[in-house]
Amino acid sequence: MAEKGVRRQFQHPVFSRKGKYLSFAEIHFKESTILRSNLIVYNVPNDPKAFGTSDVSPIFDSGELPTIPFFVQFSPDEETIAFLSSKPPGSNDTSTSLMTIDWGRFHRKDSWAGQAAVSRFNPRKVVTLLRGSPLFFSYTTSSSTNATIVAHCQRDASTEGSGNIEKGVYILQRSDTAGVNDFSWKLLSHSDASVKWPTPICHSAGGGDNVLVVEDGWIVSKAISRWKRDSSGQLASKKILQVKGQTQFLVSPDNSRAVILQEDINIGHYALTVVEGEAALDPLSPSTGKQFEMPFNKVALAFFFSPDSTKLLCLTISGSSIDDMRAAKSRFQVSMNSDLTWIVYNFPLNEWKEYDTFKTTPYFYKTYLPFFSQYAQAFNPWAPDSRSFLFVTSSGLNHTPLVGNKYCVGTDKWVNQGATLGTWFRH
Repeated sequence: MAEKGVRRQFQHPVFSRKGKYLSFAEIHFKESTILRSNLIVYNVPNDPKAFGTSDVSPIFDSGELPTIPFFVQFSPDEETIAFLSSKPPGSNDTSTSLMTIDWGRFHRKDSWAGQAAVSRFNPRKVVTLLRGSPLFFSYTTSSSTNATIVAHCQRDASTEGSGNIEKGVYILQRSDTAGVNDFSWKLLSHSDASVKWPTPICHSAGGGDNVLVVEDGWIVSKAISRWKRDSSGQLASKKILQVKGQTQFLVSPDNSRAVILQEDINIGHYALTVVEGEAALDPLSPSTGKQFEMPFNKVALAFFFSPDSTKLLCLTISGSSIDDMRAAKSRFQVSMNSDLTWIVYNFPLNEWKEYDTFKTTPYFYKTYLPFFSQYAQAFNPWAPDSRSFLFVTSSGLNHTPLVGNKYCVGTDKWVNQGATLGTWFRH
């Protein structure tokens, strides 16, 4: 039974990689006090018309979690949910924890064989992999069955088994030690204090696993797979683009290009750069590919690749140009009430199109935009057919087909009033 006066709020909807499952963070609160939180998982119906037709119970409930989850994402094999978690406001503990829970093993009945009946309903065990502040992470991409986590610690952090580790980019390594210390962290790159950047972006350019990081003022593609070694026998590494200021970047789903955003308003620096060519991202290839700036004179706050990798959805500031930003420098201000415009850039056609001007919600502006490269690991505004996109305004969730597309998933343009966030499944 629900406790009197306790209300629930659902946050951070996330689809699994193959679109079979949907997870929410469920927050329980009374008045303004957060009481507890948990993660729940639902099956996604094969027939879209089945959504909302009945009151369906979740297939998995984590039970009460130690803290509030965010940056939630399924592992590529859909067996594990990884998330960051922090203490409620007012707590003396300001650290952030990277946690995982093996929800798939608890959900599948075939995993119950040989267990006592009572053990099937024990509280789900949440594993804390890393603790620090701030933390960002992504999964490797070449294999769904052998994927692991790459994490960026912007400050010194700590682990459950290995003690303190220095700030840097680390890869999670697993081993079977009968539960004594089943995981460890291996340093891939020292964190660059001269450039502020959040999320390491894993990719598979040239085969195997690689990751984009910032190192010594450069975007660097570093090999993770052990067979990708240079002539000296070391894991391959290649500088791609020199950067400064605050930097975020993403790689297209087909590994054919990367887009890099860098800005420093104190000196009037801004660039939105495309690096074309899979070979340019492959740390074993000497190719530097083709590099060019986006052709529109707009300041972008965030961007997202379409599922087919041919288009880039850019959230830009309306009524202000890059020239204005460079001239105003530190006087250039963007408020939560600023007018925004989506621009879609088509790579094969080298064309771009502006869409409606709108105002987003303060929640979206404060929560998602500053860390869009992290949320892009799970949050997806693009429809699976790359012909339309979703976004949030003060009036609700908006669906917008691309100009010239007569048919798309989710027909026509519409608004869902009251919605605060929308995301598509990826397939």
